Amino acid sequence: MFVEFLYALRARKIPVGTSEAVALAKSGTPGTYPVGTVVQLFPSEAMVKREAGFDAASHDWEFFSLKVQGSTTTILARGGGADVVNGL
Repeated sequence: MFVEFLYALRARKIPVGTSEAVALAKSGTPGTYPVGTVVQLFPSEAMVKREAGFDAASHDWEFFSLKVQGSTTTILARGGGADVVNGL
């Protein structure tokens, strides 16, 4: 689970809900992020909170593997749970 890392993350929800996502990240306690929250740990990876039922194994997070080159970002893979492999 990602809760242990959340205080140090950049968490945001687009276009609304920023305060809820940031407050939860700073609290250090488990909780449910608003649908649409975007969390990016590294430039090459991101995750987005999806609607209930998207993927139970990932607690409804969709993961993205990204390729960043200059000002261009390309999605290499996306999905829930085991669909996207962490590059680290």
